[in-house]
Amino acid sequence: MGKGATIRRGLKHLTGDIVIVQDADNEYDPDEIPKLIEPILTGQTEAVYGSRFKEAWYPEGMGFLSWIANRTLTKLTNILYGASLTDMETCYKAVRVSLVKKMELRCNRFDFEPDITAQLLKKKVDIVELPVTYIGRSADDGKKIKARDFLQAVWVLLRDRFSRIQS
Repeated sequence: MGKGATIRRGLKHLTGDIVIVQDADNEYDPDEIPKLIEPILTGQTEAVYGSRFKEAWYPEGMGFLSWIANRTLTKLTNILYGASLTDMETCYKAVRVSLVKKMELRCNRFDFEPDITAQLLKKKVDIVELPVTYIGRSADDGKKIKARDFLQAVWVLLRDRFSRIQS
């Protein structure tokens, strides 16, 4: 059914304190996991996002349309939720399990990213962003995200912003 459905299924089996969502396509470096969980372990925050845009205006290997979509969705998130994120669509997130288990994640595909972000922001969770290494892939390399996923992300951001759920 897709990324979101797979993550929701996996969340039912969590036993630790922190869950890390990282795409398995090697765009992100798993050696950076300790860096991502450090702010959670030290009590600084309950959620950390690995940002591709903290140190790079245009990340290596990211297609132009993906760059535009990422920038637009992050800006929309910041406007709707009063946030100041640089990379809402990152596929490298670390969150306290106790927090995730209280969420009603509903998305099946790539709209998992705006769904979890909207719910974290509605809960007033301070999302810490840290720069991460990113080597983008193209559709020829197997990247699966499409234009319809952009539209679905906009819908999820609007739906979750004005929904009474998770406020």
